[in-house]
Amino acid sequence: MSGPPPPPPDEEHAPEQVEAPLGAPQQVHMDFSLPHFIRIVTVNVLVLAELCIAMYIASQNPEEFQPVFFKVFFSLLVPTLILASITKRLMTRHIRLKAKQ
Repeated sequence: MSGPPPPPPDEEHAPEQVEAPLGAPQQVHMDFSLPHFIRIVTVNVLVLAELCIAMYIASQNPEEFQPVFFKVFFSLLVPTLILASITKRLMTRHIRLKAKQ
């Protein structure tokens, strides 16, 4: 036996439970500001541009398409993702510092 069952939650302090329809996405609270939106859109545009550049460069040599594509695409993608991660950390730190004031 695992012991007695846990006591029922206090109704005044219990989190409000809302049932979503089957298959509906759960709502997640996010502080979604304009700078975050701009960062996300910029990263997406950069990744698409990198994909196009890699496809173009790789298409110049069809016999070596796959290795050239991977070499070019990932050499462009990795710095972009690192830069995106750094900007996310800086923005989060800035928001936290602003909230403390």
